[in-house]
Amino acid sequence: SASEQAAVIDQYAINGFTSNGPKPQWVVLNEISSGLWQNDAVYRVWAQEVVHELKNTYGYKVILYAPFAAPGANASDWQAEAADAYIGVENYLSGSEVQSSGFSVSWCQSQYQSSITSYTGLGVPRADLMLGEEFTQSLAGTGYGRSGVSSNDWDRVIRVRNQAAQNVGFAGFLSYAWGG
Repeated sequence: SASEQAAVIDQYAINGFTSNGPKPQWVVLNEISSGLWQNDAVYRVWAQEVVHELKNTYGYKVILYAPFAAPGANASDWQAEAADAYIGVENYLSGSEVQSSGFSVSWCQSQYQSSITSYTGLGVPRADLMLGEEFTQSLAGTGYGRSGVSSNDWDRVIRVRNQAAQNVGFAGFLSYAWGG
């Protein structure tokens, strides 16, 4: 059940992070299932209940990663999630995409703004949207992270994406840097 899953997450946080300090205040959930979210109303309710329990029973501030740069449906479910959590929008702009745009801050900004427009169009408050970006040293053709650009160009991509994200003004910034 959602209550049981929230209890498992709470116990994980206590067991894994409290031996040297206080219980964490934040929980980042990665991530909702893209296939189930789109097609399974029961799953969406379950995900909402997990987040609700983590916030209201265990006192966490919750960030829920969402694997959709531009969701197109399920407005009431997104609104319910945003009532108890920040939404971490996964809008990964790869090194090769940014390079193809001529390292354009404006192009990156338009991609990020598109995410904000999509979520706010479904009734998610802008103040509840954080940007999730990818910093993996990935290979060409992966579609995320460095994705085949040179190390100098990767530094340039990071600067361009960061400026674009700052210009758009998400409520926060989250990142990945898996090995690759």
